[in-house]
Amino acid sequence: MAPLPTGTVTFLVIDIDGSTQARSDADEASVDLWRAAELLEDVASRGGGALTDRQDGHDAAAFARPSDAVAVALAVQRTLAQEMPNAAVRMAVHTGEAELRQPGSYHGDAVARAVRLQSLGHGGQVLLSRSAVDVVCDNLPEGATLLDLGSHRLRDLGRPEHVFQLCHDDIEREFPPLASLDALPNNLPVQLTTFIGRDDELTEVQRLVVGNRLVTLTGPGGCGKTRLAAQVVAELVDRYPAGAWWVELAPLSDPSRVGSAALRAVGIRSSHGLDPADRLVEHLGNGRAMVVFDNCEHVIDTVAPLIDDLLRRAPGVDVVTTSRETLALPGEVVWRVPPLSLPPRETGADDVKSLTMYDAVRLFVDRAQRARPDFTVTNETAAAVAEVCARLDGIPLAIELAAARVQMMGPHEILGALDDRFRLLTGGRRTAMARQQTLHASVQWSYDLLSDEERTLLRRLSVFGGSFSLDAAERVCGLDPIQPLQVFTLLSQLVDKSLVMADQEVVPARYRLLESIRQFAAERLLDAKETAVVRDEHLSYCEFLAGSIEPDLERGRVRALDAVEVEHANVLAALDWAGVSGRHDDAVRLVGALSLFWSQRGYYDEGQRLLLTALAEAPRDAAWAKASCGLATIRMAGMDVATGFGYGDATAAAEVAATVGDEQAAVRAALHLGLVELFMGSPNGEERVAEVIDRAEVLGDEWAAGTALSYAAISQILFHNRHTEARPLVD
Repeated sequence: MAPLPTGTVTFLVIDIDGSTQARSDADEASVDLWRAAELLEDVASRGGGALTDRQDGHDAAAFARPSDAVAVALAVQRTLAQEMPNAAVRMAVHTGEAELRQPGSYHGDAVARAVRLQSLGHGGQVLLSRSAVDVVCDNLPEGATLLDLGSHRLRDLGRPEHVFQLCHDDIEREFPPLASLDALPNNLPVQLTTFIGRDDELTEVQRLVVGNRLVTLTGPGGCGKTRLAAQVVAELVDRYPAGAWWVELAPLSDPSRVGSAALRAVGIRSSHGLDPADRLVEHLGNGRAMVVFDNCEHVIDTVAPLIDDLLRRAPGVDVVTTSRETLALPGEVVWRVPPLSLPPRETGADDVKSLTMYDAVRLFVDRAQRARPDFTVTNETAAAVAEVCARLDGIPLAIELAAARVQMMGPHEILGALDDRFRLLTGGRRTAMARQQTLHASVQWSYDLLSDEERTLLRRLSVFGGSFSLDAAERVCGLDPIQPLQVFTLLSQLVDKSLVMADQEVVPARYRLLESIRQFAAERLLDAKETAVVRDEHLSYCEFLAGSIEPDLERGRVRALDAVEVEHANVLAALDWAGVSGRHDDAVRLVGALSLFWSQRGYYDEGQRLLLTALAEAPRDAAWAKASCGLATIRMAGMDVATGFGYGDATAAAEVAATVGDEQAAVRAALHLGLVELFMGSPNGEERVAEVIDRAEVLGDEWAAGTALSYAAISQILFHNRHTEARPLVD
């Protein structure tokens, strides 16, 4: 078997014609395909080709020379015609550029195009694309000819393909018309770019459409609802002999024009005085048809009753809608379009092959190469491309706009400019709707459709640095004119309108804003002159949360550490605001309460940085002494030799505690000094720790007493100097 070729590759794809009437028995069809795959492996190995992994569920071989692929296809079909005259095996040959994603597996337009081409054919038929014919026409196998079948639209909704049929006296020549999009009535939109990835999503949405009459694809602007809906319907068009009709609602500014737009889409002239629903039912009611209503959110009060009426009165009609808000109709199945798959940040993978396995990165690369054909991703730039996609939340519109910037900027420059993403991400297609030409316009469109109360809550939610709970939203955002009890209803409405993401798999549920929406909402919060008051509330909430969690941190409970982990981004956002607004006393209280989190989770560098920043500006009071002890604890946990394991921080804490008369801070500072001395082998260490045990028990500081007892016991085991009587913390 030849090695798998790269660069310009010719693919031979085989499959069973699932629509053929001659092959109604699934087991018999499987035997046909098994024998065809066996022949393909045998003949390809002798004909200059190499089997690939299954491509989109199809058996395939790759060839460096198109003439070899055509010869193998003919040889396999001739053998099948002799052995199994009724076999329903169809084939396609296509030539194009392709890359090996991993050993045996290709990705790129070429392999997808080959699969789409093969799906047009019938059992016994071999189809060739124009690109393959241009290379092989003068070097056909002996006795072979080509039959021009004309131009046909494939199910990828892209450019039409000029299709040819391979003919030979030993194989069948007469077949029904090709099963292209042109074979059935439809007005599905032509796509000028490739549909990237989303294999699992395509399968799932197709399943929903087959099993339900009304499916709504929802999600934030730019998430790919329209493109996914078009691809799903194109794949299922055979189910709708009465047509698949696309109703584009985005250009409509007048809701009263919804009915006439639907009539035009299915080819019906509107008549004055006649109800559009009546005309649609009359035209479609007796056949199996699909109607797609795209971009419903701004005319939802008009389009929802029309769809409801159509479904009730035309039992053969199915409907798919795309909308940033659900229709709330009986029988509606809502499917939220997820972001494109992203590389997990924690893996640290930064090579091209590993990162281009993810749909978001593949989309960036594809669109970048359309903007600048010589663009390539290297191992030096792959991580920057992946981070750009992650910072843009895997949203296709944002990624496409960012990719277009490679005409002027490299991936690292694009990444650095994302802090001002609304200025960067402009310049979409001139023919696109205005709200699809810039990221800002896309978000603005959704914002303008909100009520005043929804806008107020959305902009206030921007103060959260990460995810948040309902309780947090009520405490932080329930300010006049919104009451805390209103927050739940308004938050639910924002979730329904795809402006807030909800994770209901955790208890309690968590909510978050996509970063682009968060930045937009933060700008609106600034415009409303509410930034200071809402961020103050957020800082106060984080202080309250830290204070309530601190006792469990001192008891070493994992659930407390996990709780802080969940709120980590919010803590960082609160500390940023405390620094900007001069609330240094709040900052030092917050870091002091959470110092055990950074030490126990191993975030030594981050913990030191945050504590040092807070301590540098805060007044030297009891909270300062406590935070300084926390800094000393982090430095000891991180084995920071350069600072003497935090000895100087504990000394400063002891001095301040003595000055302000804070006995607890004094005890904890003394504990740390004693522990350092124990660790360094000083004879004063055991006495200091023993003293701390007595002081901590009197004070009721269980954490300090327990820590001192633990280290005293360890000291006895290690040094055998003397024995001390273990005493319970509570008599």
